[in-house]
Amino acid sequence: MKEFVKAIEIFTQIKTEQDLLSVFQYLPHNIQEKRAFYEKEMFIYPEQHSFYILTSLFIDWIYKLISKYQDDAQVLNFLDELNYLFEFIDDEINENEQQEIIKKAKLYLDDYWKHDLSSTHVKHLTKSEIQSLRESKRNAYEQMMQMD
Repeated sequence: MKEFVKAIEIFTQIKTEQDLLSVFQYLPHNIQEKRAFYEKEMFIYPEQHSFYILTSLFIDWIYKLISKYQDDAQVLNFLDELNYLFEFIDDEINENEQQEIIKKAKLYLDDYWKHDLSSTHVKHLTKSEIQSLRESKRNAYEQMMQMD
């Protein structure tokens, strides 16, 4: 979890395309392996979709972390909020929208660091709501993969 938080922290500080590209190095090897799929299979010009690719890889990493932190409500809330934030990003996201996503991620990170759930201004989901969101995301991902 420490590595994930570090990567998100660096993500919230990006200002340039070069800053964005530097975040990829903080992803674990098993997540970075998926980067090739996004770059080679999904886009003709992947360099124009770096933000989308990075946030998609964060979603993949979040799914791996969720299973490890089932008993930690604060961590699960943080992961689910980031997942929801990244989930609806379009591959044609403009710079202003990117900055809004970064600002929101920073807010979630700040709330996570405070360890004060009462200051979090987000809806806390029940386990069944969380499971339903995960399943719908998984189904959407599988449908996307079948479009090839």
